[in-house]
Amino acid sequence: MNLPSEETPISVWEQGDEAIAEHLRSVRKTVDYKLLVSQDSQITFFGERHGNTLIDREIESNAAQLRELGVTTFLIEAPDTEEQRELFTLINRGDFSRIKETDLGKLVEPGSVSSYTRITQASKISLAKALHQAGIEMIPVDHIASRQVAYQTRQQALRENVEAIIGSGRSGIVSLIGQYHAIRRERTNVLINMLEKRGISCHSAIFVGGLEETEKVTEPAKLAKLDHERFMFAGEGNYPFGGRVDWVVHLPQQNLTMTERLKSLEEDV
Repeated sequence: MNLPSEETPISVWEQGDEAIAEHLRSVRKTVDYKLLVSQDSQITFFGERHGNTLIDREIESNAAQLRELGVTTFLIEAPDTEEQRELFTLINRGDFSRIKETDLGKLVEPGSVSSYTRITQASKISLAKALHQAGIEMIPVDHIASRQVAYQTRQQALRENVEAIIGSGRSGIVSLIGQYHAIRRERTNVLINMLEKRGISCHSAIFVGGLEETEKVTEPAKLAKLDHERFMFAGEGNYPFGGRVDWVVHLPQQNLTMTERLKSLEEDV
């Protein structure tokens, strides 16, 4: 058994919520999209926990700033089928007449009557409209049957689609994607690892807080009385997610009922 030594100190992230809370107080920074969107990388990943619609609201409210920083292309985890490409073309032209038929990403199921998928769809529709208004194009990059295929098949399709877009000469690329794909975990074929192994420079920012209560960061943030604050901090080695990221963004935590979430979103769509 390897015991900790003076040469291998225990990370603060292994010392419990109280220690992490104190750490967050000292390392937090004001959210700065000039740091979150890397000018030196070919793609920036915004990692999300699917269904945390306050991440959509955060990006939506900063869409104009993203465009000012040079972002022109916004990739999302939606099936890259011929039909979907046609629907995204309409959105990118400012035609939203068929937007409710468009698969706008994970947990969005056009035509679903469940409250949860209606919430996620309404949230993504609002985000799509804000991105268009800011002059940012949305492109689907997921496997054509993303909800049915094997994990590695899907990762390969994501890698090929993202690499093709980068290879087309586009710059200013941001992708909103499930956080698992944007965390550099050793010995795993996740998307960011696959791209970097092929020489593509990547940058990652993982969003936590908002409506998510199970993140490793949220409980320490509550102890530090930072749960209602919006802040960011740099990733530290393999912490806090068991893999390397460049930045972590904490959004003010909220506890809304499904009815409250749906009402607030549908008023905007």
